[in-house]
Amino acid sequence: MAAKSLTDRLTSPEALQRHMRALLRRDPRLRPIAKLAGAFEIRLTPGGFSGLTRVICGQQLSVASARAIWGRFAELPGALDPNRYLKLDEATVRGIGFSAGKYRTVRVIAEAIVAGELDFDLVERLPPDEATAYLTAHKGIGPWTAEI
Repeated sequence: MAAKSLTDRLTSPEALQRHMRALLRRDPRLRPIAKLAGAFEIRLTPGGFSGLTRVICGQQLSVASARAIWGRFAELPGALDPNRYLKLDEATVRGIGFSAGKYRTVRVIAEAIVAGELDFDLVERLPPDEATAYLTAHKGIGPWTAEI
């Protein structure tokens, strides 16, 4: 069986294990840490508009705060769809805990999606470096957000 590329996305527990084994082969000093830490599960979040919006929601917040705000945001009718998000007024979105900056960032991203300028299907097919470059070319998406 051919070896899988280490640029494969971490989309399954098997991919995570492949990456972990490769990392431990590259740096055996990490083996005691891996043994101490034990097995862990991959945390998958949806891609696309809702996934990117969730990453933006959680930036510079505690996990508990981000989780609470995201829960309220996801309950807003239309919030997870770019076309419908654009119909939400700022006061509504800010009322659930989004800052003005996060509201504007998500709005710019929704506008780019609706205009056909931001294509998440394309991002999924690009190599990681190209996907990061493509995403960061859009206002409001920085390197950290793109890599997440």
